Amino acid sequence: MFQGGTYAEGPLLTGEQTTSVEPLVKRNVRLTWVDSAKGVSIFLVVLVHATSWLRDLGPVSQGLALFNGIFGDLRMPLFMCMAGFFASKWVDSSWRRLFSGKLSLLIWVYLIWQPLFFVAKYAAGIFMDGQDHTSLAAQALRMAVSPLRPNGETWFLWALAIYFVAAKLLSRVPTWWHLVVAGLVSVAWEYFAVQRISPDMASILGIGILSVVHLYFFFAFGLLCRNLIATSVAKVGQMGALIVLVAWLAVTVLATQAGWRVLPAFPFVLDFFGMCAGIGIGLLLAKWRPLNNLGGNTLQVYVAHVPLLIVLALLLTAFGFSWHSNVVGTLAPIVAAIIVTAVALVLHRWAGAGALKYLYDRPQWFEFRGR
Repeated sequence: MFQGGTYAEGPLLTGEQTTSVEPLVKRNVRLTWVDSAKGVSIFLVVLVHATSWLRDLGPVSQGLALFNGIFGDLRMPLFMCMAGFFASKWVDSSWRRLFSGKLSLLIWVYLIWQPLFFVAKYAAGIFMDGQDHTSLAAQALRMAVSPLRPNGETWFLWALAIYFVAAKLLSRVPTWWHLVVAGLVSVAWEYFAVQRISPDMASILGIGILSVVHLYFFFAFGLLCRNLIATSVAKVGQMGALIVLVAWLAVTVLATQAGWRVLPAFPFVLDFFGMCAGIGIGLLLAKWRPLNNLGGNTLQVYVAHVPLLIVLALLLTAFGFSWHSNVVGTLAPIVAAIIVTAVALVLHRWAGAGALKYLYDRPQWFEFRGR
């Protein structure tokens, strides 16, 4: 997920049609649609969190709430699929190389940001209304148990480490058995656990534990079906991508209005359809360079955006900023998401080669390369 959009096993896919994969199989090419799809997914994540953290400053418009709800079927399935798309380099390698090259990075970055999340959320609990678990002891406990129960929005890194280990352990399982079982487990978990769990238990478990089982399928699909995804994107082209996007929007709105989301397996179908639509959006926006740049720097934005959103919300609260207009309730979270995304990228660049670089990369001693 945090690599650039290079791919050595498929065609160059920037929107043009191609009929043969073979000429490009053996050379690295840049898949701009992959970068843009990753950019879309990370910005949607920042936007939904911006909407949440600014909610005490004024009402969220119904339009933005509907947008976040509909694109909830796209955000994380696309995020996980694109993470899996580049995972074969590590899953197909030795356990030592998997740990030194990928797991050590995920574990280090996840752990090093826990104190920053602790400070940011404790400050939010003191100065902002409507926060849960605001005591120092509660936040300290959340940080202490974060290796077992991911703390809030950092859960993606925690889940991704688990996914790499699971994919490595299951690497000898035939592809379609792997996907069928993962899909069935995802459906069963969503229907029998997530939809039936009490709010109190959901709060105890947290979004990471509730999501990790359900979303593994999409990581595995990106990993195991990357050639299928690449060739399919090349064949459908931008017109096909637009058709998929419109069809997904129509089905999602219809399912929401008709109450079909509570039906067994239907949330999984919508998530899979949303993942496909997200890939289509990536193809449609493949030539937009700012989005491609964002997609090539998802780690930097992902880890920093929530603390930055909390700082922004605290500043707005301190200066008495609030709104009662639906227009402002729509625009404010969008503007905040854009600002925070830009600041996160600048912050990473500013960290440079000094000590702050270890907010984004592990020190060499943590790689445990051995001999």
